[in-house]
Amino acid sequence: KAITALKSLPVVDMTVEIDFFNSGMTIAEKGSRPYFANVLLIAEKESGFLLCHDVLKPFPSLEAMWKSVPQKVLEHLLKADLRPKKVLVKEGPLHQILSILNKKSGIPIVTVKTLPVIEAARKFLLKFKQR
Repeated sequence: KAITALKSLPVVDMTVEIDFFNSGMTIAEKGSRPYFANVLLIAEKESGFLLCHDVLKPFPSLEAMWKSVPQKVLEHLLKADLRPKKVLVKEGPLHQILSILNKKSGIPIVTVKTLPVIEAARKFLLKFKQR
């Protein structure tokens, strides 16, 4: 249903960068065990605008968390009412996991060596972590 909603949106001449990584920051919520913050970032390449900053929990397992990433990306694109022309990711598991989004929506997932907007956001997060 969500993929149909995304496919119904017009393609916008926009490229987005997407990354998903372990930030190294520990989150300890009352009543549950601490975990490392796994962060999903989605940014518009040209403007540098951060479309999404989401922390995913590794429960019930890391595998389940990774499997939820395509759905989370889809939800954030729909929330932004955005069907980008292209998605940029680094080589690795995220590219493989998002290939399902490519197959179902037709949005090209392109592997690149650097994600400048995402890398700037990550540096900001690390500064915040060091406080």
